[in-house]
Amino acid sequence: MDLFIARQPIFTRQQKVYAYELLFRSGPANVFPDVDPNHASARVITDSLFNLGLQTLTGGKLAFINMTRDLLVGDYASMLPKDEIVIEVLEDVKPDAKVIEVCRQLRDAGYLIALDDFTETPEKAPLVALASIIKVDFLATQKETRRSLVQRFAPRGIRLLAEKVETQEAFQEAVDLDYTYFQGYFFAKPAVLKAKSAPECRLTYLALLQEVVKREVDLRKVASVIGRDVTLSYKLLRFINSALSRKDTARH
Repeated sequence: MDLFIARQPIFTRQQKVYAYELLFRSGPANVFPDVDPNHASARVITDSLFNLGLQTLTGGKLAFINMTRDLLVGDYASMLPKDEIVIEVLEDVKPDAKVIEVCRQLRDAGYLIALDDFTETPEKAPLVALASIIKVDFLATQKETRRSLVQRFAPRGIRLLAEKVETQEAFQEAVDLDYTYFQGYFFAKPAVLKAKSAPECRLTYLALLQEVVKREVDLRKVASVIGRDVTLSYKLLRFINSALSRKDTARH
């Protein structure tokens, strides 16, 4: 089966790649399809970790991955390697008590949290307090707003990322305003990458999910489910070997 994922680079002030945002694609067309956001983000996570591999997608740079409320409160983000991922909280995620609690746990565990398409409201203040990066849509915000966000949040150690930067003038404005990171068509459109996925048994995946979300996980049952699917076993070993490799590199 063919699978697709798009990546769009995020640059520093020196126009060097800082990270890539990973985006769901259902085919070679470079557009976001009309699909459920939970499905899109879940596919990006599974395809980047188990099929294409984060190293292949990012070359060792950070990966921004969009997170819906369901994925956040379902504790999926904590399964991701914190030294390779930026948790990008989507703009429509309501910062209720559960979301704030999960984001605080992620921040305390060492994850970087970015707020996507940020607009300032009083209810978002607890999320801002946990964020390392705030993404500002340069097409959708007024110039004075773009300036005031930097003035308010940069002194607090929050890095501002100018997204949807489409012209040299917009880039220069963002630099002059002291934004830290930059993303948009001025630099590069998302590039769609294609790979082959080994056949998957979706019933096995469902059975595995049912086991790991239980309050008390029975590891023997989890091992039994994994053992039924050679492809899943291979993907798990690939992921474990990748994690061990990262630890060995860190020691040196």
